[in-house]
Amino acid sequence: MTFSTGGSRTPARRETSRWAWTYLAAGIAAVALSKFMPDDVQIAALSLVQASAAVAVLIGVRRFRPPHRAGWFVLAAGCLLLGAGAGVWLLYVAVLNKPIPYPGWSDAVFVPGYLLIAAGLAIMIRQRSPAREVQALFDALILSVGLAFANWVFLTGPSTQGADLTTAQHLLTVGYPLIDVVIVGLVTRLMITAGRLSRSLGLLAFGTVLLLGGDTAYAALAGSGSYSPGALPDQLWMLALVFVGAAALHPTMRGVAVATESKRAGTTRLRLGFMVCAMLVPSVVVIVAMLVGADPHGPALAVTTVVLLPLIAIRTVHLLQGLRRAAVADELTGLANRDEITQRLDRRSADDRAALLFIDLDHFKNVNDTLGHAAGDEVLITVSERLRSLVRDSDVVARLGGDEFVILCEAMSTEAEAERLAVRVVAALAEPFTVHGHTLYLGTSVGLVTLDGSDAQTTLRNADLAMYAAKKAGRARWVRYTQTLIDSLASEVTLDTELRQALARDQFVLHYQPVVDLASGRMVGVEALIRWQHPTRGLLPPAEFIPAAEQNGSITEIGTWALGEACLQAAHWQETRPDQAPLTIAVNISSRQLKAGLTETVKFALAVTGLAPSSLHLEVTETSLRDNPTDADAVLAALRELGVSIAIDDFGTGYSSLTYLRRFAVDSVKIDRSFIGGLGTNADDTAIVKAVIGLAAALNLEVIAEGVETAGAARAAPGNGLPERAGLLLQPTTAG
Repeated sequence: MTFSTGGSRTPARRETSRWAWTYLAAGIAAVALSKFMPDDVQIAALSLVQASAAVAVLIGVRRFRPPHRAGWFVLAAGCLLLGAGAGVWLLYVAVLNKPIPYPGWSDAVFVPGYLLIAAGLAIMIRQRSPAREVQALFDALILSVGLAFANWVFLTGPSTQGADLTTAQHLLTVGYPLIDVVIVGLVTRLMITAGRLSRSLGLLAFGTVLLLGGDTAYAALAGSGSYSPGALPDQLWMLALVFVGAAALHPTMRGVAVATESKRAGTTRLRLGFMVCAMLVPSVVVIVAMLVGADPHGPALAVTTVVLLPLIAIRTVHLLQGLRRAAVADELTGLANRDEITQRLDRRSADDRAALLFIDLDHFKNVNDTLGHAAGDEVLITVSERLRSLVRDSDVVARLGGDEFVILCEAMSTEAEAERLAVRVVAALAEPFTVHGHTLYLGTSVGLVTLDGSDAQTTLRNADLAMYAAKKAGRARWVRYTQTLIDSLASEVTLDTELRQALARDQFVLHYQPVVDLASGRMVGVEALIRWQHPTRGLLPPAEFIPAAEQNGSITEIGTWALGEACLQAAHWQETRPDQAPLTIAVNISSRQLKAGLTETVKFALAVTGLAPSSLHLEVTETSLRDNPTDADAVLAALRELGVSIAIDDFGTGYSSLTYLRRFAVDSVKIDRSFIGGLGTNADDTAIVKAVIGLAAALNLEVIAEGVETAGAARAAPGNGLPERAGLLLQPTTAG
């Protein structure tokens, strides 16, 4: 399934839209050719073209699978009935050789067809604006009444004035354009809720306008007795349904009936403007009629006014109620909003025995990014419904914005009530969500705070901190706020600030661990390990600050500094001992560095320091490879082409060690110290170490054993399971 985000049109999207344009072109060509055919052929063409629109709608639904299909199916049924009505005409002309009666049996088919088209559009409006179904209905009625009055004054009225019509003919003459006006009003209301006009909706709107034009022209010709097959109404009717069919074959039809509650579509300014325009329609029509010399039709004006004013009054009441709700309620979900919950919290005291749950969805951003914001809105509405079902009548559920919700638990008998509610919230939001035919698993993190008389902002902040702690602990859980959380957060913020300043203040230093060849006992290299000379806490090991540097992103700059400093030191040592074999230097690389142009960084460090690439060993952990397999594969291959050696650090503690050895371009493995410590005493550790050494030998890889602390331990190592062979290196865990 491919989802469009509304950006540039891709070749695949152009391909799917060709169905719509091909059908539209073929339909227009058929309409043009039918004009030159005999009467019975023209009526047959009218029937087939209109029926083809129903087929086009069904194909569009099957091809693009819109999330809501009921409106399209009803619309297809309406198109099919219009084609059937034209088929009844063909029966009169081609089989019975009689003139088409007005009214006749065909009208008994046409009228339900028109009503079904209107019903299909009404269903789409309901699906697009589920929260405002009644308001949408009144908007469509108000617009339809105004358009009907304008149609009567300028089109239908003048064309039927003075015509000798029966009562039934009068009803049909007025009825068809009136239904069309309602259809145009429904499409216009659908366009208002769309916020952004799509191609499909534009084609649909143009088709309904053509339908109105065809029926208005037919009313004029039929009323005067001058209608005959092939006249202008036939072409307009066919074109109208061709555009409807093309609308269903365009890929944007998928979003026509998708629920949307965007603020742009529901702004108060837009609605107020709509109300003002609706009230001015009768006056504007009368003024224009007088200017062009048309009859303003006093009775029609009176009927319009009598019908329109109550509709506008009712809609105004709805609008005012909506304004009052908007002041205290979230527009999308109907829950209390941030202002309302803030006021309620400010009115609470420590004696009220209340608690607040701060709820934030896990992985919600993925929904908007992959399925679109309309799908995200459906998820939020479902979340609000689930939260409502969990609380008591006395509790308040609110949406703060985005995917953040809160529950104010009032009048608790014990604090355990809020804890039990937090458990139920986590469980309820762990259940799958079904959106647009997709099943999603999100989960939630919940922060719980007991009200202690603090103001609303403090309460919300504390609950937010507890929620953040829940996310940090692994998500899909709840955490109660305590003072320890504040202290921990303050410590993290301080560490983060100091860490960002440490590099500029030259507070990092490198210590070096020797790497010794087991066979010769000669030191062949060193590993550079970073330390932080903290101004107040003293010398800090990597475990104290590297995780924080990984999280805030400063590890890339710190790693670049460490690489350059280590290469500079190695080059200096080589210069001072030219008669000895050059020492290698090993530098640890983080997972973030594997994404950040590491190859260019290494090239620069080697060029500046003059260190040979063969003297540089870069060490990456199995976790880094697991987190970035694609990036790591390309980066490590590029580094080996430079002549730099690659080692897998902490080998044996990851998840797919053998896979890494086969996939990635590496030169050596470092057996984790946790296995070396058990050599000779732990049979499992000894077996694992022997197996790794044998595997490395078969793959022609160098092996480094971490954790050999003393010369005595190094001499005893062969007897403890490490074979004496060239290429087996020992490394202590303490830095000198």
